[in-house]
Amino acid sequence: MSRYLIIYLALALVLYAVIPTALARLCSLGVISRLPAGKRVCLTFDDGPDPRYTPGVLEILDKAGVKACFFVVGEKACKYPDLVKRIIAEGHEVGSHGFSHRNHWLLGPFGTIREIKKSFRAIEEITGFSPNAFRPPWGLFNLSHPAASLTLGYKAVLWSFMSWDWAKGSTPEAIIKKVKKKISDGSILVFHDSDTQPWASAGSPRNMLNALPDILEEIKKRGYRTAPLKEFTHSRKSYFYRMLLIWWRAWDYLIRMALRIENVTGADQSPTIFRLAARRYPGPSAELPCGGLLRHGEKVCEIHLNNHFIRKLLKGEARAAATGVKIAGELKRSLPALAGQISRDPRFSETEYIIGVSLLHRGASAIGFKTLEIPSPALRRVISAYQELILKIYHPAGSGRLSARGSLEPKILVMRKSTLFEKYLKAGPP
Repeated sequence: MSRYLIIYLALALVLYAVIPTALARLCSLGVISRLPAGKRVCLTFDDGPDPRYTPGVLEILDKAGVKACFFVVGEKACKYPDLVKRIIAEGHEVGSHGFSHRNHWLLGPFGTIREIKKSFRAIEEITGFSPNAFRPPWGLFNLSHPAASLTLGYKAVLWSFMSWDWAKGSTPEAIIKKVKKKISDGSILVFHDSDTQPWASAGSPRNMLNALPDILEEIKKRGYRTAPLKEFTHSRKSYFYRMLLIWWRAWDYLIRMALRIENVTGADQSPTIFRLAARRYPGPSAELPCGGLLRHGEKVCEIHLNNHFIRKLLKGEARAAATGVKIAGELKRSLPALAGQISRDPRFSETEYIIGVSLLHRGASAIGFKTLEIPSPALRRVISAYQELILKIYHPAGSGRLSARGSLEPKILVMRKSTLFEKYLKAGPP
């Protein structure tokens, strides 16, 4: 038993931590590890602020007229707020390096978001604004980072290569040699202005301080300018968003296969706004606003939204009025297709009701649906959180829509099958 447990734990670690880190580090999926070409490089400093070394870095940068991004550790920022304020006052940027420099391979989804959010809050209390860049300690990611990035609105930033300025036996000459050999257009350089983290050699930032003036001179000789990171964290769409879509599409496919949820297609076999499954109603028996009694365990036609199709339909359009027009137009095509597919499928021959669950139930009555409250508050919260995440992922202005409307309440949508046929099946019920 213990042998299988070890195997399962190892597989879980690979799926949860190793693969996301490999995709980020080796494929730059979900992260910024290099700038677009443009005769520029970016300087970043990790693990501070530290009163022994950060002031020295700031003095060298000021003398050279160069700006950098400091990825600070939240608890150190709280300990040395004046140093963080000085960094900002001198025109540099501040990003998050976590609150306590914890290994994110050992954090669960909620622990990951809590650690990042805590560091953001600490920085915001000192500077007055929340950072939009995050670099995980040691560059280690886990499967929950895409959702954290989307929820908290940051970009993940790594580096183009390591200077190894923190390593034991490193010297100013060795640091200069490594950087000169590897620096190129678009490089993101990483140095460390503290030596308090595990594996950092005591006093190693002194070697970095001795090497930094020569490195800045080399950057200038090669004709590069030091570009602020905000040029790219503000303007570039989050790579993590793309990574999240890839993972979510895989998850969505597995769920559809497991639950036998099928796409509803039009007469020309093109996808529509709906998906469909045969299911037994899992909730308690309920009197319906459309008349009749929906019994526990009763066979129903369960409808879902085809989120991938909707995302393509609304691509590039974030205006509420325009998206509403597009959705309304698609419903005109999709509802007859839904009625036709249900009428032809023998699995639904004995069903009386069509049901679905949605946050976006406003206007449902106009197309024939009635709404029903979800009886369990706990289930309502879970469904709300899950569907809000889907809305943020797929809707062009998902976060804004949620903010504008406040907390949306999911409801059960229900329609009699006979009503669907009368309204949308041209030939009438079979």
